[in-house]
Amino acid sequence: MKRLFAILLAVALIAMPALAAPDYKALYEQAMTDALAWQDKCFELSAEVGRQKALVEDALKLYEDAERDGDLLRAEIGKLTKELEARDSIIEIQAAQLKRLMGTERYAWLITGILGGAIGYVLAPNK
Repeated sequence: MKRLFAILLAVALIAMPALAAPDYKALYEQAMTDALAWQDKCFELSAEVGRQKALVEDALKLYEDAERDGDLLRAEIGKLTKELEARDSIIEIQAAQLKRLMGTERYAWLITGILGGAIGYVLAPNK
């Protein structure tokens, strides 16, 4: 009996891997399905990386354009500042000339009035 039990146990242990062996075809099909899914995911990620790379290149180009525009604006502001300073100096010169003219005109009117009065007094028939 012990011998029969030992033989049955040996046969069971030998046959067990054959009975419980994995289904290699199913494992292969599952591995292929997983590989195709990963391949599709890689293609999607590659396309996304390409799109992101294009976006980064566009952003860098926009940044360079903005920097160039900023430089142009700074140059334009400098030019306009110089023009304003030139205009301010012209206005200051004109204001100084106007002050001189106004002072001269006041005295000219005063002197003309005094001379006119003196000449009128001298030439007046009813002294």
